[in-house]
Amino acid sequence: MEVNNNTAARSRRRKNTNTEETLTLRDILDTFVDNWYWFLISAILCVVASRLYLATKSNVYQRQAVMLVI
Repeated sequence: MEVNNNTAARSRRRKNTNTEETLTLRDILDTFVDNWYWFLISAILCVVASRLYLATKSNVYQRQAVMLVI
């Protein structure tokens, strides 16, 4: 049911913009909402990849101190 509503909304926008090709904020938001699962999947994959990278990378620590004795 939801897919039909999105398709109808897109066709209405296309009919309204036949004379001018403009990109509105609503068009961009509709693209994000229609493809929300791709954004979620990519965010999860990036978090997993970063955790794996940090788990396999060896820690490098460096310290330096200067002590003045009078």
